[in-house]
Formats: sequence, structure tokens, C-alpha cells
Amino acid sequence: MPVVSATSKFAPLGVLVAHCTLAFINGFTWANYSPVPNQAKVVFDMTHTQLNWLLASYTAVWIPAILPSTMTQQRYGPVRTLLAASLLNLAGCALKLAALLWFPNFWWCLLGQTLCGASEVFFLSLPPLLASSWFDERHRGTVTAVASLSNSVGVALALGITAPIVEATADPRDGFRGIMIAQGALSLFSLLLVLLLPAAPAEAPSLTASKPLPLSELVPAVKRLLRHRNFLLLVVAQAVFIQNLWTFDGIFVQAVQPFGVSQVDAGVMTSMFTIVGALGQFVMGKLVDRSRDPYPFIVGCYSASVGAISVVSLAMAVAGDVTVAGYIAMPLLGVFALSSCPAVYEFVMEVVYPIPAAAALGINFMTPRVTLGTAMYQIASALLTNHPTRDDGMKTVLFFLCALMAGSLVMIVGVRNERNRLAAEMAMDPATEEWVATSLPPERSGLVQGTPTTTKSAEAPPV
Repeated sequence: MPVVSATSKFAPLGVLVAHCTLAFINGFTWANYSPVPNQAKVVFDMTHTQLNWLLASYTAVWIPAILPSTMTQQRYGPVRTLLAASLLNLAGCALKLAALLWFPNFWWCLLGQTLCGASEVFFLSLPPLLASSWFDERHRGTVTAVASLSNSVGVALALGITAPIVEATADPRDGFRGIMIAQGALSLFSLLLVLLLPAAPAEAPSLTASKPLPLSELVPAVKRLLRHRNFLLLVVAQAVFIQNLWTFDGIFVQAVQPFGVSQVDAGVMTSMFTIVGALGQFVMGKLVDRSRDPYPFIVGCYSASVGAISVVSLAMAVAGDVTVAGYIAMPLLGVFALSSCPAVYEFVMEVVYPIPAAAALGINFMTPRVTLGTAMYQIASALLTNHPTRDDGMKTVLFFLCALMAGSLVMIVGVRNERNRLAAEMAMDPATEEWVATSLPPERSGLVQGTPTTTKSAEAPPV
């Protein structure tokens, strides 16, 4: 029985806080081992290959988990999906702590890491659905951005503080113990908060608010999406762009080392990429809310991202100072590339409306991880070789710049700027030439529980 009333003005904020807490700590758990590989291999009796598998488990688990995740979103909405995600993440944190205290071996670590990875499948695609279900049209972009950036902040913090904490203790087990207890406590907080919240708001926050729908609508929705050419082109463009982005960030240190960039400098650059990018996502959310038209921002971000990577490749080509170029390019890449994410998520909601969002978001998030994740890392490894030279680094940067980032820009330019959700919410009155709210479609006039729904008038989009 929820403690917070569905009519409470604090309920939407509670849902957002629960999601952000879970996303933050889940991102932190992903990077539990990679910042301190030497200590992790000793404490947990692992090899270097096994350590890499702990990172890869977050991607591999998408294949079995995406269907139950999408079904849960479709049938029960974001709050109950958050409940499932919180349970998975807490169980994963508990197993990882058990591996540290009693069962220090790779398989216990892998099981815990896989459960945390499965949690990500449930919550990572939730931000636009959560925003549409609980917030009105004036705040959806900002809410999507805040919910999206929380995971990146968790990853950035883990990469920044894990090594100092573990290395500051005489026994690295003590450092790991403090970290894992803290992340377990935050996971428990997220779970308890979700349990206090209602499953759905008492009234639809906008004319096009998402709501839980029967599972019988899921398969027809997927069929419609697979015939939706504009959506499919958007998905491919975003998949190539975002997976290329994270692959480039992951191999950046190796690519620039032959040019005299130290590991410390390269590490700071990649950390700045994530942190500055999180700030950029928040600003993007505000811009999308004001314009109600995310598409131009997406094209602009993709174009600027190509320019940011070009700074590094140009410095390599003319034998310039790659360290200085990296300190310029990586924060810029974070600002523009990561900022595109909330805009894309909101644009997906516009393009597919009135098709149920759960299926569209599941396809959009699954595609880069399942189809491109492993392949891109393998390509990067082949280009860099085991002992990268300047030529290898240059070829790698050019491949990710020309073949992938520029390719995704070309594809996104080919996407039509469909604003179906806005058209359903607003209409131009020819007599007054003013924007007015349209009536609520009958099929979306009530919650799944059958309770009556009232709607709020939409504000006119800015001119």
C-alpha cells in the first residue's frame, strides 16, 4: 500500500528521485572493478580477461532482459518497473558484497554484476516514459534529461574516487568493503522510496500522457514500429552514434598514448567528457522544453560532435600538441554528444506517437548494445593492435570520426521531423490564430485502473 497519495504534488518528484538514485548507484556499480584492476584481480582472484567480462556483462544481459523489461513497462508503467529494477540492483549489490566477504571468486562477482546489469535494462529507457507519465508538457524535456544524466554521473564518480579510496587503505578489501556497503545502502533507499509511491498519478498530466497498457498491444506495436521507416532510420542513426561515442571514450587513452599523452591526462579528459556532458544534458532538457522541437538540437549536436573529434585528428595529422587538443575536444564532445541523448529520447516519443512508447524505447536502447557493442570494441582493438603506434592511433580516430560519427550525422539529417505528439496536444485555431489544446483521445481518457481522468490545458508552443 503506497504511503504517498497519487494526488500529492510530491509524488512526481518522488518518482524522479527514486529513478535518479537508482540510476546513479547502478552506474557506480558498473565501475567497481575497472579503476583498480590490480587490486581487483588480487582481492577477487580474477584474471585480466575475467575483469573485462565483468564490464561486458552489462551489455550481454540486454539480450535476455530486454523482453521482460519492455513487458513490465508496457503493463505496469514506470513505477512498478522501477520496483523491479531496484530489487535486481539491490540483489546484485548484496552478491558483490558476499563475494568480497565470503566468496572471493570471479563467478560470484559475475553473478552480482549481471544482476546489476539486468537492473539497467529495466530503468535505462525509462526517463522519457517517466516524464510523459508523471509530468506535464512544460517539464518533460528537463525531467528526461535529469533522469538520463544520473547514470553518467554515477559512472564518472566511480571512475574518479574508486582508486583513491581503495589505494588509501592498507588492505584493499577495506576500501572495497566501504564502497560496496555504501552502494548497497543507496540501493536499499531507492527500493524503499519506490515502495512508498503510488503506481500512477491520479490524473493525466498532459493530453498525450503515457499510461500502462495491456500486453496484448505490445506485439502489434512492435509490428507497426518495424514498418515505421522514419523511426527505424532514427534508431540506426542513434545506435551508430551513441555506441561509437562510448567506444571512442573507452579506447581514447590507448589511441592518444603514442602521441605522448599520459594516462593521467587522458583519464582526466575522459572524466571531463562525462561530467561536462551531464551538465549539457540538463541544459538540453531546458531547451527542448522551451522549443517543443528537439530535432534541430539533435542535428546541431551531431554536427558539433564531428567537429570536436576533428580537433584531435587534426592535432595528430599536423604533429601538434595532442594533450592540449584532447583537453579541448573531450569536454566539447561530452557537451554536444551526450546532450543529444535527452533530445533524441523526446524525439522518439514525438515520432512514434500514438504507438505505445515502451516498445519504441526498448528497441531504441537495445539496438546499440546488442548489435554494435561487441563489434565496435573488436574493430577498435584490431585498429589499435597490442602495441599501438601513431599511425594506429590516427587510423582509429579517423575511423570513428569519418566512418561512424559522420555517417550517423548523414543518417540523422535524413530523418523527417515528425511531431505527432505535439500535433495531438495542440491545434491552431484559424479564427484566432492561437494555439489551443485539443480534446483528449477517447482511448487515452482514463487510467488502467478505470478511475476518471482530468487533463490540464497545454500551453502554446513558443514562437
